[in-house]
Amino acid sequence: MVAVANKVKGLSGDKALYLLDLATGTHRRLWQGRRAIEDVLISPSAEYVAIRESETDDLHTPVLLYLRVLNNEGNSVLEVADVYRFAWCPDGKFLAYITGRARDGRFTPTGVWIYEVGKAPGSLILSDGAEVSWAEFDGMLYILAYSPAGPVVYKYSPSDKRLSETNYHGIWFSRDGKYYYFTSNEGGPFRLYLRESNEDITGNFEFLEKEMWPAIPRGWLDNSRLVFPAIRGANCDYVFDCDSGKLWRIRYKVIGAPRNEGELIVLDEKGKVAKVRGGSLKPITYDEIKDRLPR
Repeated sequence: MVAVANKVKGLSGDKALYLLDLATGTHRRLWQGRRAIEDVLISPSAEYVAIRESETDDLHTPVLLYLRVLNNEGNSVLEVADVYRFAWCPDGKFLAYITGRARDGRFTPTGVWIYEVGKAPGSLILSDGAEVSWAEFDGMLYILAYSPAGPVVYKYSPSDKRLSETNYHGIWFSRDGKYYYFTSNEGGPFRLYLRESNEDITGNFEFLEKEMWPAIPRGWLDNSRLVFPAIRGANCDYVFDCDSGKLWRIRYKVIGAPRNEGELIVLDEKGKVAKVRGGSLKPITYDEIKDRLPR
């Protein structure tokens, strides 16, 4: 697995975590544990690494999930059981996470927590949030919860500890806050919005309106570009630009984009980190890929 933070990447094996420095090409083992590593997120400050570990039953199905936060020396500074989701704030000072219980293949959230790095263990801020995401444009934490009336989006300010309800429909914002999107692990449709007007603009783009995406987007690369996973297991990713409406097919898995550069960071077929020049890639059309779309 790979996480990107500035010029550092985290690569995990089954039960070990390695750091790879893109500038020098050197790597070192940061952590070796007894549990399998499921997810890795390096803090934006590159000072801490959050990992999610799992314990499995006899059928190798994860039954217990743990969040662990490591410093650059590989020391564990936080460990929490039953963690489902987690996300770093833009400056790396706070980590939000969701606890819950898994049963019969479904997850029931039990709380949204926020941990201030180097301080006391996390504090509960909401009891029923299902997803969390930090917005870079305002530094706020956004929480997606579900009520009988439908999705509800909350905004939390870590500075004054204020939680308030918003009129947004989703929580995944572009870096500058111009766009945001909604999607659901329950299989709900992807929708794209303009943040200031709250207008649904999904229908403006043929690629999006035709429901070509069978999976959840990986996230934003910058102010306007979204990464979608491969269609039907193809060995490629798709990058969609909300400003231009253009779509690019990238040969490998896209894992990041350096700031103020026209490059994409990818993983090749051998699992090696490489760069491709975004400006030299040729956009594709809907007709070129429609035969590979889900029916």
